Amino acid sequence: MKTLVFDYSSTIIDKISGLHVVVRFTDVASFMQNYLSCQQHNHVDAFVLDLPLSSLSQIEFNDAWCEIQSPLELIVYNLGDLSSIFHQLELLKQLEMRIYLYSNFKDNYYGLKILSSLGIDSGLYIQTGKSIDDELLADLASFYYLSPVPHAKIEPFDYISTRLTEEKNLSFNHVYYKDDSCYLLIDEEFKLYSSETGEYLCMLSEFDEEKEFDVRVSQKMDNYYSHFLNLDKCCKCKAFRICSGMMSKYLSCCEDTMFSCLEDCLAFYNKQNNSNNYLCRH
Repeated sequence: MKTLVFDYSSTIIDKISGLHVVVRFTDVASFMQNYLSCQQHNHVDAFVLDLPLSSLSQIEFNDAWCEIQSPLELIVYNLGDLSSIFHQLELLKQLEMRIYLYSNFKDNYYGLKILSSLGIDSGLYIQTGKSIDDELLADLASFYYLSPVPHAKIEPFDYISTRLTEEKNLSFNHVYYKDDSCYLLIDEEFKLYSSETGEYLCMLSEFDEEKEFDVRVSQKMDNYYSHFLNLDKCCKCKAFRICSGMMSKYLSCCEDTMFSCLEDCLAFYNKQNNSNNYLCRH
């Protein structure tokens, strides 16, 4: 069974057992009160704590956060007051946590560089329907791949560099749990939905892994070849191999920007494979 992704619900938690899950929360208090119950009968691949109206500096971290035994992905609007973050730096570095910053706020691109330089894993949270500044994205990729200064991981650039091959194209939607090969959405009525499109699939009790796999492969092939049949801009893009067309709706100069990211990634990839002097990635 694939990993099930859902907003925290006691109804779901009480009825499923022995499954891999990703549980999403939108409130710190609810998360701290309920994360243990999520772990009792299922394997939590990750907790996602999404706080779109909060800054990182507004969250009160303490030693209780160290007791969380599953990876935590914290999504916040921005860093906030840096002095407050510096005071909690040692504790933050102890947590198995990746901090995501929203993609529509210019200062967050600098914030991700700060977090990474401090040794804290981080990521750019790409918001549906929100445009991304081409120059800021390319600059962040350049920092991650080419900076000689030791720094921690930044998603989705780490995902791209660690899975880059000549044989297949990538879609870093996997980073955001939007990959039907691994993740499915479930609601309180135990209905399953595509994590990529939100399309209803079936009831949990009716899920057939082999049948669903055949449908998913067919859909992916149709989507892949549609770029070439329609002769859209993705069909001639040199960076299609790391994007699979997913960034075309976010960037104004998608082809140039993603190709710049690909060039930097290839430079980093080649350096890793041709030298023993690897860049530190924390």
